[in-house]
Amino acid sequence: MREHLTDTGIPKCLNPRTVTLMGEGDFSRFISQVYGRPYQLQQQRECLSQNSLVEFTVPAEESECSGPSLAQWQATPPPTRGDSREQVRWKREFFPQLEDVVNDLHTRGLLPAGEYALDVSW
Repeated sequence: MREHLTDTGIPKCLNPRTVTLMGEGDFSRFISQVYGRPYQLQQQRECLSQNSLVEFTVPAEESECSGPSLAQWQATPPPTRGDSREQVRWKREFFPQLEDVVNDLHTRGLLPAGEYALDVSW
């Protein structure tokens, strides 16, 4: 029976995999620090649901979604601190694709190759 188990005791038929789990808030703060501009993955598009997971692999495949490129996002000045409406718009509507961000972080040596999951909890 042991030949049907992984080293961790999980049945092989369940196809377990190793995933690095991070909090979405911690990840978004890290992106803001690296690039020096507002970033909040949870707020993007229609906003991510409470208690959901965002999974991705590094390096990531190119995204089909539209939006500003990472270079455009980096070149555009973020809104001033006093303009809260514009800050919300920036976080929800003006952001680079997650795949572009994680690939850039990987190229910079800041995010190792592997499988990741972000825990969305707000």
